[in-house]
Amino acid sequence: MSLVERASKKIMRNAIISLAAESDTSCTNVQLLMQFKGVHPIVYGMNDYEIVKPYTYKELYPTVIDILNVREMIPMFIANLLVDESQKENETPDKIKIIVSTNKEDADIVYPYLYKETKLLRRLNWDEVFGNQALMKIMAKQQ
Repeated sequence: MSLVERASKKIMRNAIISLAAESDTSCTNVQLLMQFKGVHPIVYGMNDYEIVKPYTYKELYPTVIDILNVREMIPMFIANLLVDESQKENETPDKIKIIVSTNKEDADIVYPYLYKETKLLRRLNWDEVFGNQALMKIMAKQQ
């Protein structure tokens, strides 16, 4: 498991736990939405699939020292996946979304799902989003 994959899982889990506490609800009722807004991928907190707040990457990963630049890499991984999937779907990138949710009260396990608008396309694995598989796709584009 890559560093970005491990860190992103923890970051998303912590955000879901925090959002559930802020919303005074269960972790199973909140989600994180990742999608393009303009040219940048944005992360939103949702309660029952309704957007309640936008997140900055600094809010999601509030570390004082980010030696490995995980905070800078997360939006690059998200953007790359959204662009790739939009091309597969023959859609514009803003129509493709990643939603992270859990079915565990303690958010012990969080799952990323791929949507086209409101239609579920498939459940993703973390390697596709933030792992070595995703990194290889990014590196291949840079050559």
